[in-house]
Amino acid sequence: MFLNISKKLAVLSILILIGSANSLSTSLMARNSATVDTQQSSIKKFTQIDKLAKTMDISFQAVRLSDMQTLYNLNPRMALTPASTVKIITAIKALDQYGPTYRFKTEIYYDGTFTNKQISGNIYFKGGGDPLFTSESLWQLAADLKNRGIDQINGNIVIDSSMFTDSEFDSSRSPNKKIINRAYDAPVSAFAINFNTLAVSVTPGSKSGEVPTVSLDPYSVDGIAISNTSKTTSKGKKKIAVTANYKDPEQATIYVSGNIPAHHDQTKIYRATRNHHKINAMLIKEFFSRAGVKVIGGFKQNKIPSGAVLLHTHKGKALERVVHGLNKYSNNYIADVLTKHIGSGQLARGVQVLNQYLHTELKLPQSNIIYNGSGLDIRNRLSAEALVQALSKASQNYRYFPELLSSLAIAGVDGSLEKRFNKKGRELYSVVRAKTGTLNNPKAVAAVSGYMHHPKQGLIAFAVICNANAKKASRNVYDLRVRQEEALKHFYDHI
Repeated sequence: MFLNISKKLAVLSILILIGSANSLSTSLMARNSATVDTQQSSIKKFTQIDKLAKTMDISFQAVRLSDMQTLYNLNPRMALTPASTVKIITAIKALDQYGPTYRFKTEIYYDGTFTNKQISGNIYFKGGGDPLFTSESLWQLAADLKNRGIDQINGNIVIDSSMFTDSEFDSSRSPNKKIINRAYDAPVSAFAINFNTLAVSVTPGSKSGEVPTVSLDPYSVDGIAISNTSKTTSKGKKKIAVTANYKDPEQATIYVSGNIPAHHDQTKIYRATRNHHKINAMLIKEFFSRAGVKVIGGFKQNKIPSGAVLLHTHKGKALERVVHGLNKYSNNYIADVLTKHIGSGQLARGVQVLNQYLHTELKLPQSNIIYNGSGLDIRNRLSAEALVQALSKASQNYRYFPELLSSLAIAGVDGSLEKRFNKKGRELYSVVRAKTGTLNNPKAVAAVSGYMHHPKQGLIAFAVICNANAKKASRNVYDLRVRQEEALKHFYDHI
């Protein structure tokens, strides 16, 4: 009797699986058919969203992940400027290629001899493309070397950044545009500290008229001077401007101007470095000195000689943490570093790999094209369908899907969505995890793409890309975002 029951259960299980497979196959075919044939929604309950196409260029798609059923389409194949939502593609490809636990390494070598707590030779820093090598990493590294019994280095600090073989600046990002001091425009190198940026700390005086205290964070270093003309005021808003001049290779100058109220908290402003290898070497020297390791020499940039001895290996944070910084806070430096890793050290090759993923793996139309992995290039084009397909496929890969999901900003809670979906779109508070994208020039762009959990529909992959179109209406980023949130709220309420 027990055997008969077991056989019946086995048969029933097989029938259920077959039925599920048929259902899934049918759903996939239905989805493909809808994607090909349907450009506008014909469902009356979504006509409010459909009307947005009259005021802007918009591509919108939402897919239920349990059976891959398309829940809504509005110009799903219209390839638009996606801004930073392209980082979703960069993150997925990096996680797939390396795995979420992979760690980028920074190796420390020396030449000469190591006796009596002294290295009689140079110390070499071989960059392994760790985008999260920060002041905290350097502090720990300096402590580790001190604890190995090193008191003095009678040579130079040599930076080897040869792992990345092409230009440190992304020529595709801003065609015909000058390189600027903004933190997002920092040089991308295999060895970097603090994303190749400088943090300028400004603290107001105790009363109006006093000169604010300005310093580099965490430490001042040789080769950087500060020119401070800022003032403390009794009231008003903070208006501090920070610019940097790197024309003199021996002496960079940071200019600080403007006003800051006496009651204002200390503020930090980040600027990209230019002679970054030298600045990083001087920062290493300062950290070593404070850890009790004296460096006698200066700075050089060169490859590690064949006879150098490996002294220490610093392992960076796991890739899941790197992707967390990429997506939660839309870090462009991390995006460019990961693109170079994907391309075996070359940004252009990394971009080719990203496009191969779109066209070969996802089988998307050629109208979807990526010029850089951060989203700052205005020529990037992605459709809502492209992003949703990438998200849908990633959701089926449990090797890295949990880490991808947790890397996305939570609506109304953190990251780039911290101040969104907390008013009119309150229903979406904390149930949306997504990557945002924003550009102001030469046209307004607002995009959001990720996952949404619905009480009836379950987990949904979605993408909404909005581009201003002067022929339809003049829209700024704020207006696009408001309408975008209203559309997502309407969709959530009516599915």
